[in-house]
Order: sequence, then structure tokens, then C-alpha cells
Amino acid sequence: MEDKKLTPTDSMELITSMIAATRRRLSKGDGNMLLFWGYLCVIVAITANVCSYFQFAMGIDLPISPSLLWWAIPIIGIPYTIAVNRKNNHSRNVVSYTDKISTSLWEYVLWLAVAAIAIGLFFFISGFQVWYAIELFMFFIIGMATSVQGIIIKEKSLIYGGAFSVICGGFLVAGVLAGAYWLQMYSSLLFIISFIVMMIIPGHILNHKAKKA
Repeated sequence: MEDKKLTPTDSMELITSMIAATRRRLSKGDGNMLLFWGYLCVIVAITANVCSYFQFAMGIDLPISPSLLWWAIPIIGIPYTIAVNRKNNHSRNVVSYTDKISTSLWEYVLWLAVAAIAIGLFFFISGFQVWYAIELFMFFIIGMATSVQGIIIKEKSLIYGGAFSVICGGFLVAGVLAGAYWLQMYSSLLFIISFIVMMIIPGHILNHKAKKA
């Protein structure tokens, strides 16, 4: 049996349907990963900064160092993401090409994050504080990955949100290179705003579009 040749119109309809299916999967499937990571990072960042204020500005002794609270992001996020991805891979009957690209993209980012955390942990044990560099990783790598995801599914909120994060990271790097180290004090605020703009807002937009569809 000969394979049916697709006309240009058929090809465009197929591509459009694959993009739409991937967009629905991102909004309804995978445990709403955009919203999960967005809210996780924002909540942890706010909690760590509030605890730092009480400890250093008000002199209140806390049972745990505020800097250790940042570990909640990889400790909670990475195992949850791996478990959800495995569950969805087993339950998914049909996997489109755009699904494969999206999954590969975020798996790559996930393992880059694991490597960055391992590097940070190595220097932390050695007595050096390099968490600012790890934070910049979040701005650049996750920001670019979010924009690429937006390009794949043609979602402007992801494209612009990811670009916003990359710009914030570039602004902080330029400030440090220029000697304006006081900008590091605002890195956590930009971190919170970036995850709201590049994950939480697009996540809710995708959910809204999926419900309408």
C-alpha cells in the first residue's frame, strides 16, 4: 500500500493540530507544569526573603537559615516533574512531533538544572557562596527555554515572558560587571517577577484558552 501524499493544505492542518494538541497538553496535562514551577519558585523566593528580613533586619533567630529554604525548589520540583513525566509517558497513546520537542526541551533544562545545583553544592561545601550565579542560570536558561516553548506552540505570552526573564538576567550581569553590586539586592525581586511573567501568567492564559476551546 502506498502512503498517501499530503497536500500543502493537509500538511498545514496536521501541523496546526499537533501544535493545538501540545498546547492543550501543557495547559491540562503534565500537572500544569508551568503553574506548578511558577508558583513553587515564587512562594519559595518570597518565603526565603521574608525569613531573611526577620533574621537580619529584625534580629530574630530562626530555626533554619533562610538560604537553605531555596533548596525546596529542586527538592520538591525535580522529583515531582520526573514522576509526572513518567506517568504521562505511560498513559499517552499518541505522541506528536511537537510533544517530543517540548518534552526533550524541558528534560534538557531539567538536567542542566541538576548540574547547576551540583556545582553550587560543591562550592557551598567548599565554603564559597555562588548561589547568585545559580540564580542567573534560572534567568537565562529557563527564560530561553520558555521562549522556545512559546515558539513551538505559537504562544506569545510564553515568548515574551521568557524574553523578559533573559533581559532581567542580562541587566543583573551588566550591573555586576559595571561594579553596581547593590543590584544583587534586587535579584530576588526580579526573580519573583520573572517567574510570574514567564510561567504563572502564561499558565493561566493557556488554561483559559483550553477551557474556551
